[in-house]
Amino acid sequence: MKYWAITDKGLMRSKNEDCYFACCNEADDFALFVVCDGMGGALAGNIASRMACDVFVNEINSFDLRDKTFEEFSPLLYSAALKANKLVYEKSETDLECSGMGTTLVAVLVHEDRALVINIGDSRAYIVSNGAITQITKDHSVVEDMVRRGEITKEEARTHPKKNLITKAIGTAPEVEPDIFSVELKKDDYLLLCSDGLSNIVTEDEIKNTIIKLERPDKVCDILLQATYSRGAPDNVTIVFYKH
Repeated sequence: MKYWAITDKGLMRSKNEDCYFACCNEADDFALFVVCDGMGGALAGNIASRMACDVFVNEINSFDLRDKTFEEFSPLLYSAALKANKLVYEKSETDLECSGMGTTLVAVLVHEDRALVINIGDSRAYIVSNGAITQITKDHSVVEDMVRRGEITKEEARTHPKKNLITKAIGTAPEVEPDIFSVELKKDDYLLLCSDGLSNIVTEDEIKNTIIKLERPDKVCDILLQATYSRGAPDNVTIVFYKH
């Protein structure tokens, strides 16, 4: 179990509103990864992302996962996301300087050869296995809804003027409904979590090729970040990369 991570404010933003957490416990065969992207158009996006990440991680860590079955992990992730939403929303409602803030959240809990993925918003989780890349999460966004309805293609969504409009976020409403996915992992599979500062700029094929063609996975995050820089890096970029 190995992981690498990077976060950067990019070239156009004055501050980094992204936040991440990454930890592997090899003794018990657990790993936990989280990426949060504070809403760029709202006040205090960096506060929202840090708060959501901290609350989510602390809630997961409050349980002894060794006493749980894999089937019991799903409600734990769900309740952790709801608690993060509740506390961020309450902060935005009671602190004028934080009014309107919000954040995405994508998290992965790995145990042995299985992973649970939870997401709210458009930060993503991918799996690269047998030379193919698959997006595990489904974006909660205006353009993703348009793609599902057949109104635009996935390629058109990348440059659509509404590509940054999300339909769900942590902290923008009293309640939120996360999506949860279960994934089987094989030896040498890769998981990659990222904010849209990467996925809006670098294509899935470019991510896949960077991963499978490199002999040193520890360089993946740096190379993908540099790819965003070569294209102007208009947004904050966060990448968490895990080799199973």
